[in-house]
Amino acid sequence: MNLRRRRLVTVAAGLAATALILAGCASAASGNGGGGGGGDSVSVPADASKEEWQAAFADIEPVNIVYQAAVSSSGSSAPRFQRWADKMEEYSDGKVTVEIVWSYGIAGITESDEALRDGRIDAHNFSTFSSPSEFPINGQLVLDSTVLRDSSLLEGSLTMFGATNQTAWEVSDVAGELSDNGLTPIIPVAGSALSGLVCSDPVTSLADLKGKMIRTGPLVHVGQVEALGATSVNLPFTELYEALQRGIIDCAIYGVGGLAEGGILEVAPYVITPVGTSFATSTASETAGVNWDSWPLVVKQLHFDLINEMTVDGIGESLGMMDEISAEVTANGGEFLEFDEEANDALREHNDEVLKSLAKTDLLDGDEFTTVVQDQFSEWKQLVQDAGYSSATLVEYDDQLSGNDIDLTAYKELYRERILEPNRPK
Repeated sequence: MNLRRRRLVTVAAGLAATALILAGCASAASGNGGGGGGGDSVSVPADASKEEWQAAFADIEPVNIVYQAAVSSSGSSAPRFQRWADKMEEYSDGKVTVEIVWSYGIAGITESDEALRDGRIDAHNFSTFSSPSEFPINGQLVLDSTVLRDSSLLEGSLTMFGATNQTAWEVSDVAGELSDNGLTPIIPVAGSALSGLVCSDPVTSLADLKGKMIRTGPLVHVGQVEALGATSVNLPFTELYEALQRGIIDCAIYGVGGLAEGGILEVAPYVITPVGTSFATSTASETAGVNWDSWPLVVKQLHFDLINEMTVDGIGESLGMMDEISAEVTANGGEFLEFDEEANDALREHNDEVLKSLAKTDLLDGDEFTTVVQDQFSEWKQLVQDAGYSSATLVEYDDQLSGNDIDLTAYKELYRERILEPNRPK
């Protein structure tokens, strides 16, 4: 049976379910996952063994989960999603099955929240930055706060992932915005990758950057590019390759971990990153929809735990792609480069102004939000450093990180204690 067809519920049922959520039946921001659902009270600890999970599912009725993935089935991250789906089935002793619908196969990037609310999909990594008018806190303010990320590959990613998610759970308006819009937050901030410029020619100084046409995404990137003396260009992602190839644009802000996809390095082989400051990182939120409330508690817990595990594993796997990316950069005649001091200073000064503006927002308590997020970045940076994770930058990758296995065991323990356990469904 095609599970996608099973999800095509009537409009009336979808609207009624959405109304119930908006009335407050899914208060996921409190960390309880939106309620008991299904009348089941079986609970499993976060560190349970596979056998303990399977035993807990003995009397649970089968549950089918439709997960919409933003990536394609042939993308580098697709195997990670499939391993997650397989583990859901294995740990539930076959009681939970997952259908992965690839590449926004049910609802587009700006419509997927509606599909979560009407039950066509059960779970999805929703791109709040694509709907900033509907999700101004998560789609704008949280995104702006990622300018606090530093330019290191591993330490910066681990710090940002911990800091932004702990902030999102502690400042109730952040996760609360998702639940108020009928979505249950599983990971409020599911992105942490380093962003840099991919360019057709070397661009490292303000003189180099002056007048350059740079493709940007979220609004915060526009201000960052303009602070460097360049011109922001709004261009669909699907047109990026051709625009670089034909010289319509000179560069694009791009997530370093995604450089293995789409052949972008063929036309833009120079990858330039800031030092001691950063471009904002595009964020998305792992969410569940209206059907969450019908799941037994143990299903919610397993989904919550394994989605978090998959996402943390993805940080290491993205860095594991860097050997391939480095080789492709070299093969295309490019190079990993860094901004010079003057360009770094210009970007850092602009980012400081972004943070000052955050404190003045009336979308939430701006002073509280900026204080918490800055404190969390400082605290998580120290935790990550104490755990021994590398602070190597992209330019230092070949010498310090290339060929090394990344063991995230210590980080997973920090994340479990500080974020996962306090906020998992109970």
